[in-house]
Amino acid sequence: MVYNTKLPDQFLLLTRFVIAHCALDAYPVGFPIQLTQSRKAYLPDTWLEVEGQMIATELGGKRQLTIQARSIKPIPRPKNPYEY
Repeated sequence: MVYNTKLPDQFLLLTRFVIAHCALDAYPVGFPIQLTQSRKAYLPDTWLEVEGQMIATELGGKRQLTIQARSIKPIPRPKNPYEY
């Protein structure tokens, strides 16, 4: 799902919550997605399917793996939105 972030406007953070033991210990895990437009086109908590190429990008002064999006399409929220 789309997660609000302080990344530059042409990036969004696509996340999924991971649960190790119970919902109280859930934490977000995700990748920055490099867009061809402003992230304002994607509302927070929207579920997306992204296809693209993994690249290294400098974000916040650090080199980071990023997905350079070729295609983005909205998808329904999964029955179980968590990973275990």
